[in-house]
Amino acid sequence: MKNIEQELKLSLTKREYNILHSLGNGEDVTQENFYYYYDNMPLTTMVRVRRKQDKYTLCFKSAISSRDSVAVNREIECEITKGLADSFEEKGITQQQLSMMLGIVMPQPLRCIGSLITNRKIISINGLNAELDCNNYLGVTDYELECECDDVSRLESLKHFLEYNYGITAKPSEPKSKRFADRLAGIPMLLEDV
Repeated sequence: MKNIEQELKLSLTKREYNILHSLGNGEDVTQENFYYYYDNMPLTTMVRVRRKQDKYTLCFKSAISSRDSVAVNREIECEITKGLADSFEEKGITQQQLSMMLGIVMPQPLRCIGSLITNRKIISINGLNAELDCNNYLGVTDYELECECDDVSRLESLKHFLEYNYGITAKPSEPKSKRFADRLAGIPMLLEDV
């Protein structure tokens, strides 16, 4: 599946997260992202396998632009089996596999560098469905709000709504994959094991 993703991504404090979390209906859903990289891969590009319940999705994302907390990315994904996901985690992903499954070209094979676990709740706010995330990785917990919409003016309106109604000032959130890689780079012992 190919598309262009336009998404508001805001970093939240734990207090802001808790305020917004109370707005959601239903249960939190847990998902795990396994990240794949080659040496010196640009952090504006990401390959992951996401496990959500019994479903596995291979995904490639490449940043197109980012402005005022709204990120625009090229995204390609396909569903894969658990067996293939397990094989990727153990052996990595070859260039041929990426080409066949996603139609992308990489200069080197990719290896799994670890995973990030997200507890996600969907909240309805200012007429939009947003994803409220609590992320755990490499000894860090952080919080964010993500909202996809084709209309940038609605995403801008959501930022103003959050500030006016909840005192939440828009603070851009970097992609999860970049935060994970930055944290991993800051832990020399873990880098040697990858």
